[in-house]
Amino acid sequence: RQMCIRDRLRHSDKFQITSYHHNCLATSHTCVDTMQVSGKAGAIRDMIKHLRNINDVDKVEFVLAPFRESGCC
Repeated sequence: RQMCIRDRLRHSDKFQITSYHHNCLATSHTCVDTMQVSGKAGAIRDMIKHLRNINDVDKVEFVLAPFRESGCC
């Protein structure tokens, strides 16, 4: 059995996924997956490149958040 993309990413040693959410609109099959990821820039670029080449993926967007040593948002 082939591992789904989410599981392959989750088990990667190149970056850490701290949250993953899959949401769908009830009136259509429009879905959005969001991930909170930390890691080296090159590994994240490779992940984005891979995600953009998956059939039925319409858009991959990266939003940069500042790295914090302490506290929360």
